[in-house]
Amino acid sequence: MAWSRIRSIEGQKTQFAIGSLPAGSAFAYEVAFTSRVADHEPVWWFNTTYSDVRGLARLISRRSGAPVTGLTDPYQP
Repeated sequence: MAWSRIRSIEGQKTQFAIGSLPAGSAFAYEVAFTSRVADHEPVWWFNTTYSDVRGLARLISRRSGAPVTGLTDPYQP
């Protein structure tokens, strides 16, 4: 896929709870890109299972020209 097809990079954090008790959180970057298939909104998800997910998001941003938006630090409280 060409870098020019990447439209957005957004950091997203999800909080989990059991009942009303906090049980943890998950963080991921959503990378959306333009598809050749009509009526299809493709996305890639990169989460903190990658050792340097922030670095990966910055690299994709630099190569594609799409800014990183939303929550940009997976370790931010």
